[in-house]
Amino acid sequence: MCGNSGSERGSAVARARDQIDQLIASDRLKPGDRLPPETELSVRYQVGRSTIREALKRMEEAGTIHAVRGRGHFLSAVGALNVKHPITRYQSSLQMLDERGLKVAISVLDVGLVPANIKVAEELGVEAGDEIIRVIRMFFGNGEPLVLSRAALRRDVLPGSVKHRDWGGELHDILAAHGHHLVSSTAQIRAVEMPVELEIRFALGGLGPWLLLEETSLSSAGERILYTHSYHRGSRANFTLLRQS
Repeated sequence: MCGNSGSERGSAVARARDQIDQLIASDRLKPGDRLPPETELSVRYQVGRSTIREALKRMEEAGTIHAVRGRGHFLSAVGALNVKHPITRYQSSLQMLDERGLKVAISVLDVGLVPANIKVAEELGVEAGDEIIRVIRMFFGNGEPLVLSRAALRRDVLPGSVKHRDWGGELHDILAAHGHHLVSSTAQIRAVEMPVELEIRFALGGLGPWLLLEETSLSSAGERILYTHSYHRGSRANFTLLRQS
């Protein structure tokens, strides 16, 4: 019972943080702008002040905002970059496209159980040849194909039939429903050519160049449970870096 209560509170805090991020983007706040007070945010999002306070605390720890005693919370330079998809922020492909104001649709191209190759096994902490779940999906923005995602998930985190599961939403939400909350990742971004077999199989010729986001996601328990290759169309993707001395 206590575990469920803690999980629900964690979800409420995460939702509040997302809503405040959306407020920053929609109101086009700039570095140094003040956020609405806790009481106003609490009423606006219909959650307790303690939830808002915890969400603001996490944003402060991440460097998104800074607090000034007696004056409130102010947007930092890092926070201003969040609306432009900095690579320091953990987001799914769906969240990235959605925040750009695009009408997002997901097409599930292939789902199945396959043996893990050496690379996938290393990233997920399983043995080569172990059965994993492979999900291939295309993300469309305003009708355009923008991201081809190949995801590998540990088989033990999602028991049951993979063919009868709805793969058209957030993988994060599917995993969270089974008690696996993704909180961070390690990732690499590099310019690549789309593999010929994928280009031909999914009719992606002429849509390059591509930016490959190779990412291993960790749960709140510190387990590596999701490994993805996301090919973003280079002419439609952008990531922001913050450089400090």
